[in-house]
Amino acid sequence: DDVYGFSFTPIAEPIRAEAAVEIVPDDTVLTDEATLRTFAMLTVTDADLDFTAPFALTAHTAGELRSLVLHFDTDFDLTAQGGTSSRFRTSPGSPPTHWKQTVLYLRRPLPLAAGARVEGTLSLSRNGNYERGYDIAATLRAGDGPVDTQIFSMS
Repeated sequence: DDVYGFSFTPIAEPIRAEAAVEIVPDDTVLTDEATLRTFAMLTVTDADLDFTAPFALTAHTAGELRSLVLHFDTDFDLTAQGGTSSRFRTSPGSPPTHWKQTVLYLRRPLPLAAGARVEGTLSLSRNGNYERGYDIAATLRAGDGPVDTQIFSMS
């Protein structure tokens, strides 16, 4: 919250509450990935798009976990119809696209040793004022540390 001697504490919390859309370099990612939800595009319903999902991440390197990074994959599989399959990914390790990643900056960074686990839940519900926006609640815990919940808005 301190930048070049200036305290940004009064505006830090509102800034952290807004999910950021940006390209995350793959070499800054400390953990493995977790799948939150899989949708079948031919059968997904409107109600399916609001959900709560547990997650567990394992640090592959030591460092400070400063954010959670959300991305999506889209699989096109037409092999049953005699076609081919392909995958479109928006992860930090994939070639950048205009979709980028959604970054949830944590109010308190979590120090992690290699092999440490972070567990929690993410609840995503569409914003009542903007159908394409989401309100996100992240609850997480590193090891035996305290449980922390943070609310984010993505509009």
